[in-house]
Amino acid sequence: MAKKKIYVIDTSVYLTDASCIYSFNNNDIVIPLKVLEEIDKHKKRQDGVGSNARRIIRILDELRAKGNLQKGVRIDKGKGILRVKGYHRKKGKIQVAR
Repeated sequence: MAKKKIYVIDTSVYLTDASCIYSFNNNDIVIPLKVLEEIDKHKKRQDGVGSNARRIIRILDELRAKGNLQKGVRIDKGKGILRVKGYHRKKGKIQVAR
């Protein structure tokens, strides 16, 4: 059996293919809070980028209805867990919250 992987996906991927989270089989996905902030900046655009930004936001809202995104929510049956990771400052450095 293949080892489960964790993918951290860049903003540009979501803005190109909003349904990309369904493409990683039973592997987990981590979305840094910064990526969500960047996606949010594009949602009012009237082009494909804006459309994908709005679509991924809707998908994440649907997942949030299933549970806490910071704790992790199963994407779909047979799919991995999606988590949103925040960040905090410590002595002038930004660190990912665990």
